[in-house]
Amino acid sequence: MYKNIFFDIDDTLWYTIHNSRETNYELYQYFNLDRYFNSFEQFFSIFIDCNEKMWSQYALGKVDMDYINRNRFMCPLRKVGITDESIAHNYSEKFFSTLPYKKTLLPNAGELLSYLRGSGKYCLYVLSNGLSKIQYQKLRSGGIYDYFDKIILSEDIGVAKPQQAIFDFAMSATHSVYKESLMIGDSWVNDIGGAQAVGMDQIYFNPRKESHSSPDPTYEVADLIDIEKIL
Repeated sequence: MYKNIFFDIDDTLWYTIHNSRETNYELYQYFNLDRYFNSFEQFFSIFIDCNEKMWSQYALGKVDMDYINRNRFMCPLRKVGITDESIAHNYSEKFFSTLPYKKTLLPNAGELLSYLRGSGKYCLYVLSNGLSKIQYQKLRSGGIYDYFDKIILSEDIGVAKPQQAIFDFAMSATHSVYKESLMIGDSWVNDIGGAQAVGMDQIYFNPRKESHSSPDPTYEVADLIDIEKIL
């Protein structure tokens, strides 16, 4: 039924929240941020909240990548009354020279890709929002770069999921059609909603079994290995 499988990267294959937490903890200590925050947990909670809100705005086309890069680390500092932008700038440079080299994948991500590639039935692609140089390195660090026939990133084409234009571009760039393609991702809005809007089947990776709105996804799994039962 399917010939073309499109994967999100962050928290679908590459364990973003784990790798981000590990990186932030290292840098929190490196920059002595306990001068400003009660604990690492306070800092990280604020950071995650700020970051998620900015990425949601980015997906809707309300802010650009430059805005996110300038503000994602300044936001937590502002919350505790710090206005020195040089701290955020230095933190950001160190963060992006460290984060993409983290290697932790989601459980069974490598096994799933090996299974799909080994079957010989599918072309595998990445369809992801994010900074190009960061996303490519994440795939290399996780040891999964070579599984993919093509990598399509929002920064490269100037439009992000869930907008239709990035899905249309993906079809054109890979010589695919929607009825033979499948989107796999963990974001209800960006991956599932975006694919539903263009008539593309989806697998919602939902390890926390969070509730979601209608319509239901084509498939839903809590463990990546269960995708082998679908494909």
